[in-house]
Amino acid sequence: MQTHEIVSDGQKFIFNVIKNFTEPCPECGVPACGKEDILWYEDKNRRIAIIFDGGYFDLAGEEFFDKNIKTMEYDTLPIFMKQWNEARGWSSCWDYNGYTLFIDDFLEAMELLKSCEMGKWITMEEVLSMEDLANNAKSIGAKLKIGRG
Repeated sequence: MQTHEIVSDGQKFIFNVIKNFTEPCPECGVPACGKEDILWYEDKNRRIAIIFDGGYFDLAGEEFFDKNIKTMEYDTLPIFMKQWNEARGWSSCWDYNGYTLFIDDFLEAMELLKSCEMGKWITMEEVLSMEDLANNAKSIGAKLKIGRG
């Protein structure tokens, strides 16, 4: 597990990263071109986290909606998916304190995401790691949070 430190508005945030899926951009050299998303929960005052490419994650969401918007009942989608599509809630949380997610809702959203051609943007390993993190948070009664970088 690596420690990942971020200073934002003078406040230091420390994440204990179990997986970092970001890659340096071939153009700028910055991981995820600076758009790192962090999914995390707190356990014994430590933030246990996964870092992933927020830009690619958004493209996977667009892929899902582009392929399914005409055939799905929008009102039945998980809140996570609706907020993603409507650019509100977690999808506009640019705060490293994080936006609290409903864990079962998030898990349902990950199942839907696996049904689309997300492989162009994110891997099954990333989604399964996110599910594992969410299930770990649930098993200890912790809040699952997400923040966008």
